[in-house]
Amino acid sequence: MGLILNHELADKVMTTVEDTLAYLYSRWQDEKGYENIEDYKLPIVKALEEIKDVEVLSMIQKPFFGFKWKGSDGGLRRTVISRRKMRTDRIG
Repeated sequence: MGLILNHELADKVMTTVEDTLAYLYSRWQDEKGYENIEDYKLPIVKALEEIKDVEVLSMIQKPFFGFKWKGSDGGLRRTVISRRKMRTDRIG
């Protein structure tokens, strides 16, 4: 497989992880006083394991719930969810 274009990679990540991220977002709303945000990274990594062009770097809890990741093009991005709306932004 060749290099995936930026927008195609972001779309693929969001489509692949949307159910997992929505579940984790809901869980975080109930458990944020008790659980470590970084413990939520493993389910994200597992959901994205078939996409070889993505490295999950860390979880984000503010201002939105989500995760930072790096694409094979070297671009840093964050995929976040708030009130069931998900988006990916390039941050570097």
